[in-house]
Amino acid sequence: PGLSGYPQIEMVSGDFNQSLPAGPFDMVLLGNISHIYGPEENRELFKRVAGVLGPGGSVAIIDMLRGHSRRAALFAINMLISTPTGGTWTEAQYRQWLAEASFSEIVVIDITSRDAHLILAGPGAGCRNAQYLPQEYSIFLHAG
Repeated sequence: PGLSGYPQIEMVSGDFNQSLPAGPFDMVLLGNISHIYGPEENRELFKRVAGVLGPGGSVAIIDMLRGHSRRAALFAINMLISTPTGGTWTEAQYRQWLAEASFSEIVVIDITSRDAHLILAGPGAGCRNAQYLPQEYSIFLHAG
């Protein structure tokens, strides 16, 4: 099914812990996912995401960055208590994991209104135009 008002966007449901849809996709969105999992799980997820992207496809990750976000350190304690391997991760860790998954163009954008960050990563030229994006985002999610 498409996203209401945006017929060019197809939403695909599933459990990425089991498998990812076959693709190819132009973009995969991982919103508030990475903090639930540890380094190894994130490395593997990013590699699997790279495998379902079409030519020029990219991944968009929304999460807190430890060392940038004011609440990331405290939230990491919550993840240590609530999950087997979760935490908050640094920009350097994301860059390393994404590079290991064959993403070469990585852009980090501050979402100050949410105390979070948008990490865009693509193969080569996939994210070159990200430098022209506004520095402030309002992200609205509607459930139901």
